[in-house]
Amino acid sequence: MLPDQQEYVRQLFELLIWDQPARAEAAVADVLTEEAPDLPTALRHAMGDLAPFADYNQLGFLLEYLKEMAAGRGILSDLDDADEDNFDLDEPDDFFAKIQAMLVDYGYDIWQWETGDDTFCAVITRTDDRAALEVLTRKLGLTAGHGALVCAAYL
Repeated sequence: MLPDQQEYVRQLFELLIWDQPARAEAAVADVLTEEAPDLPTALRHAMGDLAPFADYNQLGFLLEYLKEMAAGRGILSDLDDADEDNFDLDEPDDFFAKIQAMLVDYGYDIWQWETGDDTFCAVITRTDDRAALEVLTRKLGLTAGHGALVCAAYL
């Protein structure tokens, strides 16, 4: 990994794991030492439970993971009261758009991370960090296809 990419990875984790600086630093170290097939996979693995994922046909499980993660990080939102009946679990874009609507008024976004297989991965971020995250995803090549990290505000 090039030195400038290392700095971008550090900045990315500072924004994705804003509430746990020590964990953000550990994630950077994980990316630098993990033998992953590519950078997007290494980044997702380093996020651990802060980037939950589920098979395409198990979005209900992803909803539960997101609710648990949000509660554990003290993220208040309408997501707390959501259940599977609020979503069309056969339409991933609709699923992520509805979660975005439940978070954005509280200052958070949901980002969908393209895994390259039949799973969906998601990350909750602060809305105020959206523009900086967009710049970093471009610099790290996380904008299209496998590895793309996209804010659900744009779905």
